Amino acid sequence: MPIAQNAIADFLCGMVLATILLALSIVDFRRGVLPNSLTLLLGVCGVLQSVITGRPAPIDALIGSLSCSALLLSLAIFFRRRRGIDGLGFGDIKLGAAAGLWLGWEPAPWMLLIASMLALVFILARAVWRRRLERFERTAFGPFLSAGILASWASGHLF
Repeated sequence: MPIAQNAIADFLCGMVLATILLALSIVDFRRGVLPNSLTLLLGVCGVLQSVITGRPAPIDALIGSLSCSALLLSLAIFFRRRRGIDGLGFGDIKLGAAAGLWLGWEPAPWMLLIASMLALVFILARAVWRRRLERFERTAFGPFLSAGILASWASGHLF
């Protein structure tokens, strides 16, 4: 594919990705749930991106989907066993599966690191603002995952 077509395809894919992630983030922040319909749409668009642009390669997209969801599921199980409460919802795990279709397997740890760091900064800033840290306060992780997904995708396509 010529360079101009790559740039157009990357721009369009990036706009689709950002739009769906923004919608998911807003819903998760307001309602504490990641809608299956939007997560499925994100996954389908990730498959289309892989098939049309070849980035990531379809096999890498599949491995990415499995590895991202497995990583998040492992963290959810570990947290549940360790703390006795749910730390991640199943929507976050499904979002990880859709993210893997967009990113492939290599950026998965970076996506999770970015998301975790952003969530930590948010929780600490909220604690400072309120002058107290709630031990079991729920925080939607979807917006932070979305930011990590978008940053990881952009770093692989823009640089």
